[in-house]
Amino acid sequence: MGDAGFVLVMVVVAIAVIFTIGLLPGYVATSRRHSKREAIWVCTILSLFLWPLWFVAMIWAFTEAKPTPRRWHPRPAPPPAPEPTYYAPEPPLVVAQPVEQCANCGRSIGALETPHVWQGRIVCSGCRQILETTF
Repeated sequence: MGDAGFVLVMVVVAIAVIFTIGLLPGYVATSRRHSKREAIWVCTILSLFLWPLWFVAMIWAFTEAKPTPRRWHPRPAPPPAPEPTYYAPEPPLVVAQPVEQCANCGRSIGALETPHVWQGRIVCSGCRQILETTF
């Protein structure tokens, strides 16, 4: 690459820096929402060829004290939250009483468990399985 490549890279970087600094007044006017930002952009573009205009455009971009209002309307406020609804407390749960007693182990057979009859006696499911496999 040598010296010629280095010089080429430096020229490209210099041009990029000049254009970035040259366009700065237009960016300042746009970011500050200046009322004459279009005219400042024209002056900025012309200042790339006539460099004294750059100073005029930069000073002009910072001179306006009051920015123009935005052209969009803010979103309306959300509606107020509805009043909370209070409900009466639920009645306490009624615990089902045991239906039967297991004749083998003495455990209560609940309402959800099926009682089984083994040789004329009422037994639970666990005892029925043991009794059937044993006898």
